[in-house]
Amino acid sequence: GLGLITLLYILNRRLDLEENVVQVATTATVAYLSFYTAEISCGMSGVISVVMTGITTATFGGGMINSRKLMESFWHIVEHVLNTVLFSLGGVVWGSIISNSN
Repeated sequence: GLGLITLLYILNRRLDLEENVVQVATTATVAYLSFYTAEISCGMSGVISVVMTGITTATFGGGMINSRKLMESFWHIVEHVLNTVLFSLGGVVWGSIISNSN
């Protein structure tokens, strides 16, 4: 979380729209790295690590985000796509369980 805040502070020049994309990519990258570091390297809960990274970023780094609308739109799209994939896979697994039980 603190690394993301440092990166947002460094990128806080507010000059180009390209930096908005870099900020969004940075949040996605730090979320993944936070999960990987906690889960694989430290043997702790990756989900809790990602949640704490998000809380830390929202608390201390919220004012450093250039385009809050872009950031929220990106994460809403990611949420929608991942929910669609999750429930589609769940439906396929459930369908195979039902069809094999007969």
